[in-house]
Amino acid sequence: MAQNQNRGEYRGLIYRNHADLAAWLAKRPREKVLEPDLPIIDPHHHLWDAPQRQRELYLLTELLADVHGKDGGGHNIVSTVFLECQAMFRAHGPDEMKPLGEIEFVRGIADGSVVDGAIRLPSALIQPIASDDVADAVAEAALAAPLNGVVEIGGPDAVPLDELIRQAQPRWNDTRAVITDPKARYFGAELAPRTLVPDEGSKRGLVRFATWQR
Repeated sequence: MAQNQNRGEYRGLIYRNHADLAAWLAKRPREKVLEPDLPIIDPHHHLWDAPQRQRELYLLTELLADVHGKDGGGHNIVSTVFLECQAMFRAHGPDEMKPLGEIEFVRGIADGSVVDGAIRLPSALIQPIASDDVADAVAEAALAAPLNGVVEIGGPDAVPLDELIRQAQPRWNDTRAVITDPKARYFGAELAPRTLVPDEGSKRGLVRFATWQR
C-alpha cells in the first residue's frame, strides 16, 4: 500500500518549530471573546529550559506574555496549573531518583528570590505533592469510570511559601534570612493567597514535605 506523501512527519514531543506555528496562527481569524470577564483556570502549562527544543526557554516571563500579552486573546485567565514534562527532572543518575529534581526546583525558588542576601517570599500557600502520590492519583483516575470533569490534586498540607523554604533550609545548610514580603514575586508573578493551591475538595496525597527530605 502506497504511503501518503503529504502526511506530516512525526518527530517526537521535543520537536516544535515555532516559526511554522506562528505563521499558522497568523492565518487564523481573530475570534471575539464571548465572556471577557469570566475567570478562567487554564488546565495546564509546562516550563522548560531545553536546548533540544526549537524554542529553548519557556519560563514564567514567556508564560505571562502568552497569557496576558497581545496574543492572550483577551481572556481573563486568573491562574494556570503547572504539570511536569521532565523539564525539571535530574539529567543523570538512576531513573527512580530523577523526579527529585522537583525538590531541587523548590530550592531554586529560594535562590531566585534573594534580595541583598536575604530570601524574600510572600506567604501565599503552596501544597507540595510527592511523585508517589501523583502516580497513585493518576492510576486511580485511569481505573475509575469517566468523570467528564477535572480532578485536582495536592499534597496533604497547604503551607505558606516562605515557611516551606524555612522548613527546607536546614537540609541545605542554608542560613540566609527568609523575609515575609507580601509584594515579593514568584518568578515574576505577584501571588494571591491561594494562587498555587487546588480548590477545596481536591484529592490530597499522604506524603508530607518533611518526609521527602529524610
